[in-house]
Order: sequence, then structure tokens, then C-alpha cells
Amino acid sequence: MALIPVKKVAMPLGIGIKFPCQNQDHLCTYINKHNACIPILLTKDGLLIREAHSYLYEKHMQSKGMSSFKTIKTYSECLYHWFEYCSLKRLEWKESSVRSVIAYRNSMKASSGEIEKSLKPATINLRTTVVVEFLKFYLNSKPENDSLRSLKAMNSSELARARLSLRGKYSRPIALSVESCKKLSAKLKGTHRIVFIWAVSTGLRVSSLLSISKKDFSSLADANSGGFIEVLAKGGKWLKVYLTEYVISETRRYIAVERRLLELRRKAGKSATEDKLFINQNGATLSYDCYYAAYKRGCNSLGIKSNPHQTRTTFATFMEKSLRAYAKESGVDHIKIIQGLLGHSSVNTTVMYLESLNVYDIDILNILEGNSRRLGGTNA
Repeated sequence: MALIPVKKVAMPLGIGIKFPCQNQDHLCTYINKHNACIPILLTKDGLLIREAHSYLYEKHMQSKGMSSFKTIKTYSECLYHWFEYCSLKRLEWKESSVRSVIAYRNSMKASSGEIEKSLKPATINLRTTVVVEFLKFYLNSKPENDSLRSLKAMNSSELARARLSLRGKYSRPIALSVESCKKLSAKLKGTHRIVFIWAVSTGLRVSSLLSISKKDFSSLADANSGGFIEVLAKGGKWLKVYLTEYVISETRRYIAVERRLLELRRKAGKSATEDKLFINQNGATLSYDCYYAAYKRGCNSLGIKSNPHQTRTTFATFMEKSLRAYAKESGVDHIKIIQGLLGHSSVNTTVMYLESLNVYDIDILNILEGNSRRLGGTNA
């Protein structure tokens, strides 16, 4: 089995990635025809698993929550793990049954004897869900009059009734301390530091931050105080985000000095149309993997156990503490305010609630300003 991640780039025939199959031109033609951003799954013989590619392509095109390459990559890795399991067990995946899926799910637990340590329930559930969705997609794509129709022992209703999810203890995210935030802000350099400051000051996911363009920020470039921008959030929805005065001033400095130097380093022949706000050492768009690696290096050097998503938890935790007293005085529900700031779609009443407060109350903005400097600043 092989999993080859493919970014959104054109692949001329016979040029680029060398796949372990005989007909290079045919495979490249197929990929270009469908979509060049979908990861490729190959059998051990180097044959393209077209059903998997079609499934990922459809999810990418029709699901708002799977528009990012990172999400598609995660789904492709889940399918890769499933096909590896089928290959190891000498199981033809097209003949899978509910029992096969249950056996696959159980193989990721230590009690199966196949692995020493169980995977996290969330990981097991995600992989199992992706496999079930893929098999249902394959089943529904088969013609009704196909005499060779596979998955005889399974149909969509059986999959829907099967209880495949595991219950596990909810691992509550841990917020960083003020001291840890200040140390990380001082340790991270250049673009990575600015992304960190944005993360702890807005509560946005890193993937959303990396999608922001320089043009999006330019409307606030001359602002003497905080201001609002719209950011594409998880699920394809647009979220109105308040940027504090501290975030704006630090970003201005980054654009004028550090980002300008990075632009000058852009390799010859590289497209000069890069408009993302956060760029890497080569002048190209900063990737999540690059930021993640820099963040982990900083944490390891400081002896801090953390991951980038904890900045979102940190933002929510300190906002909750700061808003608690305000909520008692004003009589508002501070939890709903935080849910609105984080853009949680599960809270349908949040938008109406915030609109009744004229979107953001001045006291809430002051709290955001204070926390931004408190968490994003340094001890220096």
C-alpha cells in the first residue's frame, strides 16, 4: 500500500512524482482530470484505488467541512490504515461486512492482542467512521442491476444500525499558563511568533489563521485601535473576529520588517502573487506542518508539554475567567459570549445573542485587549 499526498499543483504528464506503477501517463491523466489536490491511494502493485479517490473527491467538493487539504489528508490516512488492515488480513475490502468493520475497530485496541497500547477512542472512532462512510459510498455507487454487486452481507441500513463508536473518557484540553505563554512568545521568532500571538488573542484555529490574506488585514493597517475582520472558519463559515490593538501593532511591525525580508528571499522563478499574511522562510505560504514543528520545538526547549490547538483552549479559559465578573454585573451569559467568539456552530442562539449586544460590548473589547497583551506579550 502507498499513500501519496498531492498538493494543489498541476502535474504534467510524465513529470513530477514517480508512482510505483507501469503506466505513468495514464495515472497522471486520471489525477489531473479529477482533482490534483486529492491524496492518492495505491495498492501494493501500484494500482490506483479509484473508489477511494472518487470518495475523497466527492467529500472535498460537496462537504464544506472538508474543503481544506489538511482534512482531506486525514481522511486519506484513515482509508490507508483500513486498506493496510485488509491487506494484512488478506481481506477483499469490496466484500467487507459489518463484522469486518467491527473486527477492524477492535484491532486498534490492546485487548485484541495485535497492538501493545490501545489507540485513543477518538482516533478509533474517526477511522471507523471514515471506513463506514467510504463503504456506504461504494455500495451506493454500484448500479442496482449489477449482478456482481459486492458487500452482500452489508447494506446502508445495517451500517446505520451498527454501534461502532467507542465510549471513552473525555480528555479535557489544558490551558497554558500566563508564564508559559510569555515564554513561548519570546521563544518563537518571526512569522511563528505572530501566528502564536494571533492564536491566543483571537481563539482562532491555526488552519483559519493561515488562510488569512495580507489584503484581509490591510483594512486595519491604519487603525489606531482594534478592529474587525472576517475569517473563514471550520465548516466553510465566515466568522467576524476582533483584532486587538496589540495584535494589529505587532502585525504591522511584522509586515514592515520581517515579512518584507522574507519576500526578498523568495526563490527566483517563484510566483510573486503570494498574498497570504503569514509566509515561511522561502516567501511562500506558511503551512500548518511548518508552524506545528516550530511550535513543538519551542515547547520542547522550554520543557512545556503543549500543542498548537491549546492556544484556542487558553483563549477560552482566560476569557471565561475575565468575563465571569462582568457577567454578574451585566446579567449576560458569558458562556454564550465565549461560544460566539470561538465560532461554535452548535450554539444556534449565539449570533442573535451577540447582535443584541451590538455584536461586541465595549467592556468585552477591553477584556479582549487586556488578555491579548497578557498572553501574547513577553517578559522582556
